Amino acid sequence: MNWDSFIYQFVVGGVVFLAGLLLAWRSGDLSWNRREDRVTTIMLIIMVLAYFFGQLLWQLYGLGLI
Repeated sequence: MNWDSFIYQFVVGGVVFLAGLLLAWRSGDLSWNRREDRVTTIMLIIMVLAYFFGQLLWQLYGLGLI
């Protein structure tokens, strides 16, 4: 295991994720004023962070660091 694929996955994935959120926000499909949109956006961010930390732990386990 190496860090190259891990870093690439989350840098490129993060850029695509943020671009999608910005595109939805700028087009008016996503609004912070609507409760449903706010909850959905917060849950998306929480789940991306949970996935990131899960993969980070798996990476560290694979390298024998934990």
